[in-house]
Amino acid sequence: MEFQHTMNLVTIIWSMVASACLTLAAIHLLTWCRKRTAWDNLFFSLTAVGTAGLAFCELWMMRAETPEQFATALRWLHVPVLAIIVALVGFVLIYLRAGRHWLAWAVCVLRTCSLLLNFLVGQNLNYREVTGLRHIPFFGESVSVAEGVANPWMLVGQLSLVLFVVFVADATITVWRRGDRRLALVNGGSIVFFVLAGTVQALLVLWEIVHWPLTASFFFMAIVAVMAYEISGEAQRAAQLADDLRESETRLTLAADSVGAILWDLDMDSGCIRITDKAREFFGFAKDRKICAEDFLNVVHPADRAGLLRDWEETMQSGIETSTEYRIVRPDMSVSWILARRRPHPVAAYPVRHMMGVAIDITNQKRIEEELRESENRLRGVLESTADGILGVDSTGRVIIRNSRFNEMWRIPAELGPDADDNTLLSHVMGQLSKPADFLSKVRALYDSYAEDIDLLHFKDGRIFERYSRPIFLPEWVMGRVWSFRDITERQRLAGRLISAQEEELRRLSRELHDDLTQRLAVLAIGAGKLEVELGKLPEACRKVSQIKDQLIRVSEDVHAISRQLHPTILDDLGLVRAIESECATLMRRDNFEIVFEFFEVSAAIPKDAALCLYRIVQEGLKNIVRHSNARDAEIFLRGTEDGICLTIADNGVGFDPAEVRHRPGLGLSSMRERVSLVGGEYSIESQPGNGTVINVCVPLAGSSA
Repeated sequence: MEFQHTMNLVTIIWSMVASACLTLAAIHLLTWCRKRTAWDNLFFSLTAVGTAGLAFCELWMMRAETPEQFATALRWLHVPVLAIIVALVGFVLIYLRAGRHWLAWAVCVLRTCSLLLNFLVGQNLNYREVTGLRHIPFFGESVSVAEGVANPWMLVGQLSLVLFVVFVADATITVWRRGDRRLALVNGGSIVFFVLAGTVQALLVLWEIVHWPLTASFFFMAIVAVMAYEISGEAQRAAQLADDLRESETRLTLAADSVGAILWDLDMDSGCIRITDKAREFFGFAKDRKICAEDFLNVVHPADRAGLLRDWEETMQSGIETSTEYRIVRPDMSVSWILARRRPHPVAAYPVRHMMGVAIDITNQKRIEEELRESENRLRGVLESTADGILGVDSTGRVIIRNSRFNEMWRIPAELGPDADDNTLLSHVMGQLSKPADFLSKVRALYDSYAEDIDLLHFKDGRIFERYSRPIFLPEWVMGRVWSFRDITERQRLAGRLISAQEEELRRLSRELHDDLTQRLAVLAIGAGKLEVELGKLPEACRKVSQIKDQLIRVSEDVHAISRQLHPTILDDLGLVRAIESECATLMRRDNFEIVFEFFEVSAAIPKDAALCLYRIVQEGLKNIVRHSNARDAEIFLRGTEDGICLTIADNGVGFDPAEVRHRPGLGLSSMRERVSLVGGEYSIESQPGNGTVINVCVPLAGSSA
């Protein structure tokens, strides 16, 4: 039967299928050419081209006039089928991001083998020989279908299709489990369904179960349509994302400009840099000028360029976020410091050497840091030049500064360096003190306090430090304290020798006044009395002699009082309690002053140096009350303890500020402190303007000389 080669419905339909596929293939091929990372577009284009080729071969078979033409068309049909299968495998791997690679390779290799067998065995893979053609009606026309001897190697091609269906089904299940159920159903499900449908239809035709022309191109056309719909949807979503990204970038740029930050990104391969308009102004670049890495490095300080390039490369190699400080030279030739943070930013799956980051101007911060460093160096110089040991602590007790003199005085070992643990350092310090618990309680009481404090520290090895403390604070906020320590061991020893020599000299003068001058004055007074008797008949002479006698008696009493002040013999003869009672009685009688003296559990055997120390403090304290306090009465309490004796002198006078007196101490307060320190005791003054004064002294009995 002879066919007319005129345009008919079958030709129109299959030509339209091929044209539609080729058009879609061309569009997505151009997309891939512009964006070489869009591999899903490339695989879609190959699928569409293969479908168009499949449609052409099917039309060729339906229009075949001889068995040889049909066999040739069927042979070449396997070429677009291979292209379709390979393209769909790649599409599943890239677009669905799923699928077993070994199974994908098995499908491609088996399909390639079937193509080779197609050209090597029989007339084609499906027929050893096409023996004849049968013409059947199709779309109102007569088309050709084959009759012949089946080729058993056709099973290889059919096995490749089965493996392909298994591969796609496995990838679809993976996507479904991943949570992308729509992607699994629309893409994976449609590919499996239409490939199975096309395969079943081809098997029914080729095994001559049904007499129908091959129309597999329609099934693959359906797959192409689904793929086109999904990719176009992706393109729309990408366009929307691009709009959202531009809007987000605008907001980000606005936020960065408002805080003075500089946004930038760098393509390491092309060397192109994108920065915001405000950054262009900052670095001195024209608004429309294209900036490359070399241009940017030209504004970087020459000393920092090599390091910046090295940091860029290290960031790309490590793949983690890094930061760098470097200098730039501004258009006005001023130098600014920049802090830049950056991280690698790969695009999609393509390993682009791309980096983005943010930078800020830290010039003012650097200037402040430099000024702070200079201030710290000056402070360190001052601290190192002083003879006192200096220790600074914050409000939590953490050591923030200590000079080398402190380390020498406290004998800090070399292993306790500047970063030594605070508790370790405290343990070392406390271990050297004779009374560490008292020192620790006083230190803790000073925290969160605005008060200044001065005290003496006694060491187990006999050393004596004068400790002075003052707070470090902002208004209404105590930040910590600064402690200064001065070694006064030699001064105390010298003061002790001086006081001992003074007491010895006073004892000698007292003895001479009592034993010599007082006796001589007494003899003169007796002689004046006798002369008064002998001159009884001369009233005027008797009166004058009587006056002389009375003056001699008063002088004798004054000399006796001076002798007692210089060295109280009553202290040696009757003890501390009687000596204090005598001193109080003398003061009350002489100055019309009221004194309450009470004592509790005072030992009769008090060492001489401790008794003399307490007696002198009573003398000096009462003298200060009479001279300065404007008080008319005072209280003295003497009480014994397990290992010492404590003295308290209190008045209700005008009081004073101990901090002010501490900076300009009088000789009386200094002598009190020195005397107490010499016997290893503790001394404190509590006073406030208008609230009187309390002097507290505690001296140990053990270790004093008897």
